[in-house]
Amino acid sequence: MPTTDRRDFLRVTTATAAALTLPVLSTLRAAAPRAKACILINMIGGPSQIDTFDPKPTAPTSIRSEFQTIRTAVPGIHISEMFPRMASIMDKIAIVRSVHHDAMPIHETGLQLLQTGHLARGATEFQHVGSIIDSQRPFMVMNPLGQLGVSVSHAQGSGTPIPSPSSYTVAPDYIDRGVRCIVINQFASVYDMTTWDCHASRGSLSSTLTDYISIGHEFDFQFTKLITTLDERGMLDETLIVAMGEMGRTPVRNDRGGRDRWTGVWSILFAGGGVNGGQVVGSSDADGAYPKDRPIDARMVPATILHAMGIDSQSHIPSVQPIHELFR
Repeated sequence: MPTTDRRDFLRVTTATAAALTLPVLSTLRAAAPRAKACILINMIGGPSQIDTFDPKPTAPTSIRSEFQTIRTAVPGIHISEMFPRMASIMDKIAIVRSVHHDAMPIHETGLQLLQTGHLARGATEFQHVGSIIDSQRPFMVMNPLGQLGVSVSHAQGSGTPIPSPSSYTVAPDYIDRGVRCIVINQFASVYDMTTWDCHASRGSLSSTLTDYISIGHEFDFQFTKLITTLDERGMLDETLIVAMGEMGRTPVRNDRGGRDRWTGVWSILFAGGGVNGGQVVGSSDADGAYPKDRPIDARMVPATILHAMGIDSQSHIPSVQPIHELFR
């Protein structure tokens, strides 16, 4: 099992917080938001950080990925071989490698925290960031089945489902027409289909790490095409793109060769909307188990989305700061 324990994690967290002196925080907060729209991609199932955006090629055999690590266009940043197109435009992408939360390691908690900044409590539900961004018009939800299929809170009542076999292709058109927030659910469920949920449990959860080859190459193509299309149309600088799984996966593979649910640390991608690409924010420990530096609470992701859109995140997610260093 991973060698880093919770006490080490807390020591790192405390040290990192102490390092953020007031002058540094002042500098980080200086970036002005510039996004006018956002596209949020839910990588349903929770991709393994080690097999995607935070490879650990020198880790023990039980931990390291079977996929090779490749260089990117930015010296010093390496990702999985599944993403050669993404690697070629890494100067436009920022990776946050230290996202975590301490709630239950289930899909619903991650979806709630990343899209509302809160956990649902009893009958209390919280606004999706898309509803906050544009309260006058329901945000658009795109997924393979053209229906809502993924619950953010107890029941996601907001959002207009848009049937689309190619959500990444049509999303820029909707943004160009004035839509301010689009949510693309990469899959409608984790059951009875191939997703990032790589338990390798057979039955209804049969996805394996081998399935990452097809999933990864498809995501690499679509995500890169989305960024380049927006860039070519002069829309990237004002359109924030966030690609996020709702959790990570266990560093140590299970006895079936898969990886189970894990919220200790995982990686999320940001691009466009004023994001300073070609950088990595935070890092995980040697095993890819917990944050090593700059721990990013999952609630900071929706706070960052709101900040990028020029909305006071504190009004909606109190006491949670955006990831300021992502922006110029």
